[in-house]
Amino acid sequence: MNIGVRVGFSGVVRVGIVVALAAMSAGCAGTPIREQLMPRAPFDLNCPAEQVQVVQLDAVTAGASGCGRRITYVARSCGFARCDWVANVGTPAGGHPAQ
Repeated sequence: MNIGVRVGFSGVVRVGIVVALAAMSAGCAGTPIREQLMPRAPFDLNCPAEQVQVVQLDAVTAGASGCGRRITYVARSCGFARCDWVANVGTPAGGHPAQ
């Protein structure tokens, strides 16, 4: 008699995604988002840290603004109360990166 639980590949993937999102939320909660994004956000924005505002947009996304500029960051590889944040930048419709 087999009393174990059988989970198909798609179930394993779904469980993995839920666990990863929970880990990111929990991991990032250990260290404030502002602290995690400093000193990177002021550098990316070319703005003094005192003028940079940081907000958490959702469990894996944060935004920083200052000196008339904004940037969005996406959390990657969260764990041990910290996340690695990657700037989510692209090329606008005009074909030139934002200044």
